[in-house]
Amino acid sequence: MAPMPTAVTFDGPGRCPVSLLTIKRRANRMLRASRRDHLQLSVLLCDDRFIRRLNRRYRGIDRVTDVLSFSINEGRPLPFASPLLGDIVISLPRAARQAAASRTPLLHEVTFLLAHGLLHLLGADHATSTEERRMTRETVKLVRAATLRGGPGAAREQDRSGRE
Repeated sequence: MAPMPTAVTFDGPGRCPVSLLTIKRRANRMLRASRRDHLQLSVLLCDDRFIRRLNRRYRGIDRVTDVLSFSINEGRPLPFASPLLGDIVISLPRAARQAAASRTPLLHEVTFLLAHGLLHLLGADHATSTEERRMTRETVKLVRAATLRGGPGAAREQDRSGRE
């Protein structure tokens, strides 16, 4: 079966500080690495205000978070087979603050959050210390798969500052 396209959109003020094409490629590599490349993923890069509203509405938590995942399989089962895995929403301002605090490029932080969100869509959680360790290991694996150099288009994957 041919891979389904990943949709990546930006909803925020100004220009997106990371390449949407790069995020799409990295998401597709993560799907391939998790043997889910037959599924479709939607990624929204947004601002703090938007993700706070989602967090309040869907989780009952009235604060900004870095990433939210919405699985198509949550709730009642669909009466039909769907190629859509779900949606990942990432706050770029929050990601930028976390990247600055850890002295890493924004693109790396967004890639990490993308992997974290994807693992939630695949059923992973971090409610216990055992789950958290397992999820951290799997997140690192997905980030590595997404950022391997040498794949098609890897040389062009840069954020707006020119850093990978």
